[in-house]
Amino acid sequence: MLRLRVLLAACLATMAAWATEPATRLDVLRADAYGTTLDVLLRIQPVAELADKIGPDDFAVYLAPASLPADEAATPPFRVRRLFAKRLDDAWHLDLRQSPPGVGGVALQLVVQVTRGGRLLASHHLGQFLGAPADALDVALVIDESLSMTRTDPEWLRIAAAKTFVDMARRSTRIGHIALVAFNDKARTLVPLTSTAQPDALYKAINNISSMGQTDVDAALAEAHKVLEQSPSPNKVALLLSDGKDEPGVYENAHRAFAEKRWPVYTVGLSKRADAEVLQRIAAETGGDYHSAPTNAELQDIFSRICVTLHRKVPICSRSLSLQAQVPLEEGLFVDDTISALTVRLNSRDSDIGFTLRDTKARLLTPDLPKADQAVAYGRKADYQHYDLWDPVPGRCVARLTSPRPAPVSLAAAAVTPLLLRAFPLRPTYRRGEPIELAASLANADTVLADARVEARMTTPDGAVVTQPLFDDGQHGDTGPNDGVFAATVPGFDTPGACSLRLVATGATPAGHRFEREWEATIIVSTEDVRPPRLVLSAGRLDLGAIESGEKAEAALGLRVEPRGSAAARITSSDPRLVAHPATLDLTPKEATARVVFQTAPETPDGRMEATLGIETPAGNAQLPVAVRVVRPRLTLSAEALSFGEVVPGQAVERQLTLSLAGLRPREVTLALTPLAGPPDAPPMAVSAAERVVLKPGEPTAVQVRLGVPPAQAPGNYRGELAFRTPLGERKVACTVQVGTASTFQVAATLDLGEVAIGTSKEAVVEVASLVAAEQRAEVRVPEAGASWHLAVEPQSLVLPPNGKGRMTLRLTVAPEAKPGPVQAVVAFRGPSRGASLEARAVLFRPPHESIAFEPAVVDVGRLQAGVAEDVRLRIKSLVDEAQDVTVEGANFPPGILAATVRPERLTLDTSGVGELALTLRPASGPGEVPFEGKVTARGRSLPATLLVRGSVFTPPGITFAIADPVLDFGAMSPGQTAELALVLQSVHPREQRVSLAAAPSADGVALRAQRAGAILLPGVAHPLGIQVSVAPDAASGEREAVWEVRGPG
Repeated sequence: MLRLRVLLAACLATMAAWATEPATRLDVLRADAYGTTLDVLLRIQPVAELADKIGPDDFAVYLAPASLPADEAATPPFRVRRLFAKRLDDAWHLDLRQSPPGVGGVALQLVVQVTRGGRLLASHHLGQFLGAPADALDVALVIDESLSMTRTDPEWLRIAAAKTFVDMARRSTRIGHIALVAFNDKARTLVPLTSTAQPDALYKAINNISSMGQTDVDAALAEAHKVLEQSPSPNKVALLLSDGKDEPGVYENAHRAFAEKRWPVYTVGLSKRADAEVLQRIAAETGGDYHSAPTNAELQDIFSRICVTLHRKVPICSRSLSLQAQVPLEEGLFVDDTISALTVRLNSRDSDIGFTLRDTKARLLTPDLPKADQAVAYGRKADYQHYDLWDPVPGRCVARLTSPRPAPVSLAAAAVTPLLLRAFPLRPTYRRGEPIELAASLANADTVLADARVEARMTTPDGAVVTQPLFDDGQHGDTGPNDGVFAATVPGFDTPGACSLRLVATGATPAGHRFEREWEATIIVSTEDVRPPRLVLSAGRLDLGAIESGEKAEAALGLRVEPRGSAAARITSSDPRLVAHPATLDLTPKEATARVVFQTAPETPDGRMEATLGIETPAGNAQLPVAVRVVRPRLTLSAEALSFGEVVPGQAVERQLTLSLAGLRPREVTLALTPLAGPPDAPPMAVSAAERVVLKPGEPTAVQVRLGVPPAQAPGNYRGELAFRTPLGERKVACTVQVGTASTFQVAATLDLGEVAIGTSKEAVVEVASLVAAEQRAEVRVPEAGASWHLAVEPQSLVLPPNGKGRMTLRLTVAPEAKPGPVQAVVAFRGPSRGASLEARAVLFRPPHESIAFEPAVVDVGRLQAGVAEDVRLRIKSLVDEAQDVTVEGANFPPGILAATVRPERLTLDTSGVGELALTLRPASGPGEVPFEGKVTARGRSLPATLLVRGSVFTPPGITFAIADPVLDFGAMSPGQTAELALVLQSVHPREQRVSLAAAPSADGVALRAQRAGAILLPGVAHPLGIQVSVAPDAASGEREAVWEVRGPG
């Protein structure tokens, strides 16, 4: 990227300058132009009085063409709308992002003013501080006005396209002048090279383009070359629009004059008549581009794209990557809505690197792009490849790289965009330890971006990576909050060498699209150390930990001076208990050590002790806080007295005493026990406990103390002593107990069992509560059994925990012959002292009972065929010793499956007698087979009896069985004779089925009777059924014939 820098030497101070106050002086030290942006470095004097008072809002900057009178330069039309300012040492750096409208591509004059409170303090005027930018372009627009244009461009859209080009050039600082050439069979200059800041003549001439004559491209290029030669600018470009071929002659390569001077020619072919081959060759041989416009509708877009191409692209990101053999690597890049043109470039010395790009429309771009795609282009040089995208839609594009071998590559992107990240100047060299102040401006043109983030990523000379966010809050060396200027200070580096710096900005544009911008630089850390000798301590404070009273704590303190030199140090203390040995040292860059000691007295209480060491040296003084925590060791008991409470002879009790140790080390405790003495004639009672215990600080330890009372111990109050002996001293605990004769447990006085049925048993739980803090046993004695009942208890003895509870189960069992009425009994409890008693009560009664029963209680009738009634015989038996009436209360069966009736509904049973009932089941038809369950209920003189009936109802389809011989011939029979034949039934259904015979027919003195009323046929099995014929004694002779119907499920 070419850069114009104008350094203003001391002679600038003699130029014309206006100063409203002689005491304030403004000097412009440097002015640099970077494409669309401008940097100005200036100094305001006196520095001391004004450095902290001047802010960005106090500057007014004016940019005007150098040709204007000086008094017109500092006027509102030429004022820069927004500037980004940063104070650097004793100077201010101004970053100007957006020139005033119409100012660009020409020599400029600069006016800088400083005001405070509405008063002008100082100003500086440079009459021509910048000439026309060294890389400004002069462009010749060459437009075809032959007669054929009336057909190819009837709407005169080439006029609108040319005006669009001029409009975009006005807003660019890249294009300085435009000339307009029109041609048919002759060429003519409509407007010579004219500044883009004064476009009126260009607009007027564009409107005068006509349509007549033939086409002579040679004449057009020759005229454009002639016009461009008149400009001193080294950068020239021609844009040629034509819709046909050279007529009447042949094209004679007039573009070679452009190629010799490296002036690119951009060509546009309008319509299919255009000589695409010639136009492509002109563009290729001069370094321009060829664009095909099949219709005039594409012209405005093509002219806009060419104008964007002529803009300077700025780097927006760069990545150094390492490719592995045959391992694809993908790298993403965000494209925002401010980017109008984008180039993604891969640099590598290896020509075998594969490079494809998936653009923001998810299209895969490859080197063999179709030529018809005018929004994308691919190019390749010796050591790099690139993709060019015009007007890309916002989103994320992904570069995919492949290599047959390991290779280092560089992937970079440049764009035409007003959204820039620009760093304020850094010094190329910093001394060791010197802080590095980083500052940058971030804006879209001159608009500040909300919620943007800027971060510095630095690789130090020793390879460490340092990440530092930059802030725009007015608190970190940036100019003011939310003004687009970000800053931070990075601590200096100790290792000399090159340090790489990358600034990365991220955020969202006002339209909500994510953006990324990067800026790179290298700074050098020199071997010279900026820091004067200074005192360095190994610690900023000393915490000596914890000690016990009477002990001392020690620590080592390191002292040195850095980076060089020597110094004598003297150490003093704010507390006589804190000392340093030695108290004086000679310090060098090599660390020296002093021993710091904190001594405490035995009576020092618990707490934190703090003091300060003062270190005095010629290289600086320091105050070192020193702290120690003191713990005074001591034994703590959970109680000063131990009471065993009230006990009874024969009882053993325990008590617990908790010991706690305050201190830093474990200690052993020895226990000495004194027997408990009571009434004068009573023997003392001994207590027992562990002889010694090891206590640890902070871990309470429980000691169990046990007292066993002899069974013959006399009542009274007893007293003894328990001594705890440690290196810290002796502690004593008084022990007391009262031996008495009172009951040691308690039970309820009564237990009501309520009503108990004769012939049954009933249980209840009895709770026994201990009244003493010792374990004891309680035993139970139950009364003798009565005539028809008895009591039992489980368990018969119970061990009660100290002051705890136990439970026993009491069971009353009543014989069947017992008489109704109340009963009661006393249960005695006996323990180590006086016992207790419990009165148990109950009321006996005879409950109602069943007087009848079905035999059996459950009947399974099997599978019933739908539509065929089934009769079932039921037996009912009397259970009492007297006659009783029985009533059938109901037959409940599932409705819709079958109906049921019972006959008779009422009968009388004799003493222990048996009766019969007939249950008729009528199955209903339905699909498939359905199980059922029903109940028949009958009641005698007491509780009802229930019969459970189970089965299923099925409906078989079609013929389900066959008769082996449908004719039974009994032959000749005599009066009074009886004969029997077998009717053989064969099932033809895959499932079990029931068949039945209809009512038996009669035939004049001949009676028929079946062995069974029906049968259950199994699949594939023949079932014989006996049929008997009886002839009456008085039957007349003759032949008889009858039909007997056999019914099945089909």
